[in-house]
Amino acid sequence: SSGGVTYIRWGRTVCPSEAGTELVYEGIAAGTEHAHRGGSATHLCLPKVPVYSNYEPGVQGHSPLYGMEYQVPNAINHNLHDHNVPCAVCYASTRSTVLIVPARNSCPSSSWTLEYSGYLMT
Repeated sequence: SSGGVTYIRWGRTVCPSEAGTELVYEGIAAGTEHAHRGGSATHLCLPKVPVYSNYEPGVQGHSPLYGMEYQVPNAINHNLHDHNVPCAVCYASTRSTVLIVPARNSCPSSSWTLEYSGYLMT
């Protein structure tokens, strides 16, 4: 595809049902273990069905990736605690810019379009 933008919808397995928006792939959130040094600086949305060139099971050195899970024992939604964090990579053909605005549930102005909203968790 040419033009448009991709973005990750954390905590979901589908993309918004907006015209021109489609699911690229569904995945599982991953990152570096909180007590380890090095590794990914950002969270990753790993495909559920990976394709490897050369694969050896197990840890192959330093900075392994770990699947992420919710750690919210006292949250309103107790069903999330200890479950994997899903993610969806979405492609929006009619958009030209992606902007994530933490701590807001609305767009900066009427010239922007809200693709999704939710709680920011790390």
